[in-house]
Amino acid sequence: MRIRYKIYKGSVRANVLSVLGAMLKAVGAVFIIGILGSFFIETSSNNLKVSDIILFGVISLFCFGFGMLLAKKADKFGIIDFDKKIREDLKFAIEMGNENPESIDLYMELNSQYKEQIQLGLIHTNDPNDLKKKKDNAKKKYVIFLILLFAITIPIMALCSNGENTVTKEEKYQEYVKLNNNILWRFDASVTPYVEQFGNGDEIIIPSNGISGITPVIDSFFNELDILKDEAIQKPKTDTDESAITLIDETRNMYNIINEVYAYYNEEEYKNDNLSRAQEIHDTYMNEIEMWYYRYMQFSEKLNPMAIEIMGKNLDTYKKNGQDFEYYTLKLLIDGEAIINYMSDNKIDDTNILSSDITKYKTLLDTLNKTYEQYKVYSKDKNGSIHLEALQKNLSCFIESANRIVEVVEKQDLSAGIVYTPGIVYAESEPSPVEDLSYYLDRMISEYNSSIN
Repeated sequence: MRIRYKIYKGSVRANVLSVLGAMLKAVGAVFIIGILGSFFIETSSNNLKVSDIILFGVISLFCFGFGMLLAKKADKFGIIDFDKKIREDLKFAIEMGNENPESIDLYMELNSQYKEQIQLGLIHTNDPNDLKKKKDNAKKKYVIFLILLFAITIPIMALCSNGENTVTKEEKYQEYVKLNNNILWRFDASVTPYVEQFGNGDEIIIPSNGISGITPVIDSFFNELDILKDEAIQKPKTDTDESAITLIDETRNMYNIINEVYAYYNEEEYKNDNLSRAQEIHDTYMNEIEMWYYRYMQFSEKLNPMAIEIMGKNLDTYKKNGQDFEYYTLKLLIDGEAIINYMSDNKIDDTNILSSDITKYKTLLDTLNKTYEQYKVYSKDKNGSIHLEALQKNLSCFIESANRIVEVVEKQDLSAGIVYTPGIVYAESEPSPVEDLSYYLDRMISEYNSSIN
């Protein structure tokens, strides 16, 4: 299919239709090439959803179809007007004979004056070889045009795509931070108050001093899950995406159950059935909390390395600018992540920590402790938001827990040196020194992001 337009000698209307038809076909080609490019060229801005592809496909078909229709109309008018012009205009017939020497016989039939002057030798005709060279040059220009068209297609498609469908890795990370913070807040707002009243054991504990209920989930939180999931499925793909999507779906289930619990207690439905459904609701809630927390920990394991990668880009800048507090705060997170990675890479957890070789761990711990000593120097006079205070608290707990690992192994006792019980209400009741490290690092990263945003 030709994208170029034809020049119709002697027909203004044919030329107008030809140019319009070529423009429409070119637009169609841009969309088609852009769609194909989105499958093979991975960029942060070239990010088309299925709905975009369908829309662009329809636009492309329309442009091609209407463009071809205009091209056919142009051909029809071009032939009619050309023949008429040859018959009526000797000068035009001579010009066309020079451009198309292979068609001289046709022009002679259409214009008797032209035929007469040819026969008398009054008109000079061009060499067909010269014409061939001109056509070859035109073909080369056409090839260059197609190459340029492809070269500009991807940027054009990026501009055409909706801005909501275009994200960078950093933007996607910020959305995941928002998801993480929402979940931590929801634990405090809807899970902790329930457990404080009814417990988290197999048997529900009905409070004797009255039921105060929990915080419900309003529609805006459900809507935010839709936005977060839309971000998660977009390019560029990251290692965190799959766990984020799974967590988002589980969070939706959790929100629904929270609202069911809210309706039963806060709206006093329990008075109508004398708490007959309390145990059933309790079982459902505890099971969902367990699954939700499990999905959250899977998500956190993927998010933390992503956080270190994104935030680590600022480390050299802080050092260069003499921002010592910011530098050592961020370096603590990076050193902490190195310890978590060591545990993960060597498959060390609470079930085998007592029999594990922690020689390399002690080296990483020494680096962490030195960084923490520098952090304390530059954080003495730092007073700030509630997030900064929470960050400092979790940093301290992480350092103590990291050093506790050595004591646990040396004394062969999981409860050795225990200094603080993690605040998440579904935390295991048994001592979990290795799991505590991940818990505090996750909290540190969450509070760090909140303190700088």
